[in-house]
Amino acid sequence: NNYFNSSEYYPVIYAQDGQNLFYDPNNKMKWDLDKNIEKLTKEGLIKDIVVVGIDHMGVERITEYTPFPFSSYGGGKGKLYGEFLVNEVKPFIEANFRVKTNREEVAVMGSSLGGLISLYIGMWYPEQFGIIGSVSPSYWWGLDKNLEEASKHIKSLKTQKIYIDMGYREQSTMFKEKNGRGVSNVIYTTKEMFLLLQKNGMDYPNLLYIEDLAGEHNELIWKERITNFLIFAFSKKKLSQEIKSIEIYYYPNEWGIGDMGYFFVNGTTEDGITRTFLGLNPELEKIKLIDKDRGIIQATESGIGTISIKLGGLTAKKEIKIEPISSIYCIAEINVISPTKSVQLIVTNQDKNKTNYVVPLLLTDTRNQENNVLNTFSTKLTNLRGTIIDADIVDENGNTLKRVKLIMNSMYKKYTFTLTNN
Repeated sequence: NNYFNSSEYYPVIYAQDGQNLFYDPNNKMKWDLDKNIEKLTKEGLIKDIVVVGIDHMGVERITEYTPFPFSSYGGGKGKLYGEFLVNEVKPFIEANFRVKTNREEVAVMGSSLGGLISLYIGMWYPEQFGIIGSVSPSYWWGLDKNLEEASKHIKSLKTQKIYIDMGYREQSTMFKEKNGRGVSNVIYTTKEMFLLLQKNGMDYPNLLYIEDLAGEHNELIWKERITNFLIFAFSKKKLSQEIKSIEIYYYPNEWGIGDMGYFFVNGTTEDGITRTFLGLNPELEKIKLIDKDRGIIQATESGIGTISIKLGGLTAKKEIKIEPISSIYCIAEINVISPTKSVQLIVTNQDKNKTNYVVPLLLTDTRNQENNVLNTFSTKLTNLRGTIIDADIVDENGNTLKRVKLIMNSMYKKYTFTLTNN
């Protein structure tokens, strides 16, 4: 707001996916970066900033935002894009707008593949960019190759301010943990990048890392988290190390004996910034610590497990309900209410494979309703989660009464089928 009323020079952000950055009353899927900056400057939390939004090239986005080809995706012309940004866009902006050029006041930022290429541009041109913003980055592109490249540039990265975040509801290529559950490579690769930087001596306030339990991969989420980056990168005052509050989170939300997953602690600083803490020593009940650095835990007993943490004079505790069966399985309770003397379930198809096996149902209840006797027959099936079963409900004479589909997509499912004389 002050740009046209002053002769001052301002810090600058060079941001990818320019068409998604700024407020649009007709499109909610925007970062609202301009609105966020305006709010924070009015509150006196950050400096005035110039944002340069660089539109991507549509179908060529993957090509320009990736540093090397990967798998069947192709891509790999990110170095050319970096040269375009540094040799054409940046000189043009500096020649025509009052922006600062000292690296401490110049940021490169993006999300998803834009977050990936922003990290690389920061590594390739550390003398140009002192701040790197990597929002929900696609570090899964190339997997561990990104860690290898970051290791080569670790000396210069340690002189920069780096922001990294990610959400546990983001979707990408999946890998399987030892217990068979799929975990997004977004989680794995982003956590590994943070740990690499941390183990090489980087820490807050030069490295800010955030894990968001409810975070999805879209602009609605990024507009909420981006205030952390803006305060971290452009605060008017020295950032405080003081933590005002802490909270424990765990993933996934369903647990059974033997299941493994993650826990992490988020703290809120006096500046209003969220920070994620890993590498902590929790007190655990019915749970054991598998990997301290990554926060990997495993449920060992059924019941109510607990995670307790002490951090900076603050304490927090979280309970986890642990079922007696691993959450990779689904228990389906099936009830059939029928006037017949008996019923059976004949499975005809399981996960698109033809089969033929009988599941008996036991009589569990009998009642009269409008001069009709209705019997309830029940059974339980246990299968791996995700199993889809097609089956016929048949009577004592082998007549098909109903065809049903059982979708076993959670730890417990309950199906009730009511049949009549008609």
